[in-house]
Amino acid sequence: MARPLKPGQKAPASGQGEDGMINVNDVSEAIREELRDEIADLEEYAARGERPPHCRGYRIRVNRDRFVIHEANPTREMILETAGLTPVDQWSLRFVVRGCKPELIKPDERVDLRGPGVEKFKALPLDQTEGENVITASI
Repeated sequence: MARPLKPGQKAPASGQGEDGMINVNDVSEAIREELRDEIADLEEYAARGERPPHCRGYRIRVNRDRFVIHEANPTREMILETAGLTPVDQWSLRFVVRGCKPELIKPDERVDLRGPGVEKFKALPLDQTEGENVITASI
């Protein structure tokens, strides 16, 4: 339990205990999270059930094509532009987490590419449906 600070006493630095000692678990976690000079393939990490590391880029799949994006938390618009799907306001975008149904990404919403299980993206023109709630009439 943390004790209140005495007048003039400084709080321990982040990662240090009350005794001023550095927590080894915090240090090892920081080392593991160090920015890696690689491109992480989201589908590979999702298949292994692992969370992608902080790195210089992320290989994503939008529909059938693969792209590299250099932002860990891109917006919907950034993903669509990277995939060449412009104008972005004429496309819907969903992300697929391994084993789950695709989830709609709203305009200006960000996606955490380092989130566990993020596998791929599905984009559709707004004038097309995925077969949901489609009513057909026979003549």
